[in-house]
Amino acid sequence: MALDDRDLPADVGRFLAERDLSAIWTVLREIAGGAPRVSSVDLPYPAADPAAYRAAFGVRPRFDAPGGRSELRLDAAWMDYPLPQANPHALALAETLCRDLVAARRSRSGIVEQVRILVAQRLAAGAPMADVATALGQSERSLRRHLAEAGTSYRALLDEVRRGAAEEPPR
Repeated sequence: MALDDRDLPADVGRFLAERDLSAIWTVLREIAGGAPRVSSVDLPYPAADPAAYRAAFGVRPRFDAPGGRSELRLDAAWMDYPLPQANPHALALAETLCRDLVAARRSRSGIVEQVRILVAQRLAAGAPMADVATALGQSERSLRRHLAEAGTSYRALLDEVRRGAAEEPPR
């Protein structure tokens, strides 16, 4: 796992790297029912007391690592261990929910999808509802009614588009 903090001030990058690597480590330990074997920890910042890192990860970190990224490497064999809390029923339910979500997204069409597209095109300007309604040749009131009939709202679509834009990696 690699954390790239090159665009952050050094003190902030160090804090976030230590926080995030510790959080990842904790979650993996909880999921796996034990500590995964770490093969190495590389940190791009100057040396600190390695004892705390050794206590946390079980290995001495390499400080001033090249590349400007903090990296936590796990023993690849650890990935083959079964999860102790694995549940075939929960897996089947999760797969069904994912399939349903994908099917719903693939079946999008009509006014909802048109609004999504127009909102995305106008997101930098705040995507005012009046602008989207005008582009569709409707009043705001008509647009609200059509979206309500489709089971959604302008606010929900705006939030969805914003969330999607925030999750997209920068280009």
